[in-house]
Formats: sequence, C-alpha cells, structure tokens
Amino acid sequence: MSYRAEVLADSIASNVRLITLLVTFPRFILAEFNTHRMFSRNSASSRAIPVEKRIAQVWRTPFVPESFSVNKRGMQADANLGGWKAACARWLWLFASRVCCVIAWLMCKLDVHKQHANRVIELWAWHTVIVTATEWDNFFGQRKHKAAQPEMQITAKCMFDAIEDSDPVTLEPGEWHLPFIEYCVYDRDGDPDNNPERALPIEQQLQISVARCAAVSYERQAVVKPIGEYAARHDQLVSSAHWSPLEHQARVATEDELRKYALYVYTDHGDADVGGFIPAYVGNFRAPWLQGRKTFSNEAVFRG
Repeated sequence: MSYRAEVLADSIASNVRLITLLVTFPRFILAEFNTHRMFSRNSASSRAIPVEKRIAQVWRTPFVPESFSVNKRGMQADANLGGWKAACARWLWLFASRVCCVIAWLMCKLDVHKQHANRVIELWAWHTVIVTATEWDNFFGQRKHKAAQPEMQITAKCMFDAIEDSDPVTLEPGEWHLPFIEYCVYDRDGDPDNNPERALPIEQQLQISVARCAAVSYERQAVVKPIGEYAARHDQLVSSAHWSPLEHQARVATEDELRKYALYVYTDHGDADVGGFIPAYVGNFRAPWLQGRKTFSNEAVFRG
C-alpha cells in the first residue's frame, strides 16, 4: 500500500461542487485528518478488520516515513537526519513494526478481540478513508502548507491533484451524487457507461452506494455482492441509526426542499423572493446539496 487519492464521484450544481474521494494515507495522521469538521467520512476500522489480515498488511508493506527529522523545540522540524543516524532510525522503526506484529499475533492467539489487538500495530498501518465535502479550501490551506506534518502534506497533495484532474458532472434538481456508482467497481477508469448498476432504479443505486461506503470499515468497498445484500445492509444501517455512510450520497435539492432543510443566511445580494436571505448549508454540505441522511425524519434523533 502507499499514498493514493481517487475520485469516486464529482458533481456540480448551482456552481457548488461536491466531491467524494477514496484516500489512502498513514494511519497515524488520521487524528489530524479528522479535525476537519466539514468532511463527511467513513474509514477502515481496527475493530472490524481481522487481526491476521492487518498483521499481514503491516508485515508486507509497513508505513515508513520518507525521512526522519532532527529533533528541536516546537512542532515544525526544519532538517532531516542523514548518514548513519537516518539509517539507524529507519532500522529501529522497522524493527519495532516486527516486534509489534509478533505481539499482535500472540494476542490474537489468546483470543484478544481485534479492537484491542489491532491497536498494537496501528503506527505502521496504511489507512483507507472515503471523504465527501463541498468545502476544501481550509483543508488544503492548512495541510498542504510546509508547516504541516510531512505525511499530511503528501496526503493533501495527492487529494488536491486528484481533484484537479477530475471534471465534475453537472446535475439538475432531483439528481443524485452517488459514490461507487458514477466511478464504480466495474470500471476503474471511471466510465459510468460501463456500469450495469446505472440501469437499476435509483433506490437500489442508493442502497449499493451506501453499503459500499460502509464496507470501507472492513476494506471491502470494492467487493461486488448481490443486490439483496446491499439492500439488507442499507436497511440495517438505517434501523440502527448508523448514519455516516448515508452522508456521501446527496441530491440536488429543489427550492421547496431548501426552504425546509437549509440554513439561511442574510446577504445584500440575496434573492428578492426570500428577502435577502439565501440557503447556505444543509448539514455540512453547501446548498443545494441535500445529504441522503437528511431525507430520514429521525436522522438527528439521539437515542437514550
């Protein structure tokens, strides 16, 4: 595994661009990635992936920093180790990964649950995330900056380049942004015309998209399954109020839907019909995008 960013869906409506990416980066920068609250995301889970599979990944392709920085006061390093010190640091990093893989294997043999055994090797693991957003400027402004963690800079650049190379599809009110349908598991070149699922009713396309977004927890998002299994998984997520996989699908809202769901803000350049107030956001997406989860009446209800 290595750094990677792939566009799963790229749509635009009313000059607002909505993008879904599949991103791979070192697991140890996930906390920094997750500080960006305008993102909708699902990602691989140490509680879901079998310990044996995770150990094999780390043993074969452990994450190793491209360079090791010289220690100094403050958060930002400004020089890298060289010579024998750099070689020793790399050897120690890899040696630690081997030791911890053995520890995780022993814990597995003791029947320790993966939610604990997998944590031992997270430092060397690569991590997969599905992320959807309309707002990217703040993320790239911070994470492509030279002051960011080097691994975060590489990740942000991969994401930025993937977006730059992608052309959005214009959607009209009522049409859906559907990750894993537009750019699907059948055609890795991203040609939606080669996808037989495009001929299915929109309700089934939604179920497939949601189920595949949820499957990233197990790193099985590209596994093709019967339609009935996708539907059952979708319904299970809804009934148990696991809403995050339903945040990546979004419909271009009608004016009536925006009046119902959107947060309105005042502007001097607003539409006269709404007295200077215009729809700004629905959840964490800029209007006119209406997340799939927002179409369920109980999506914001907290269970006691």
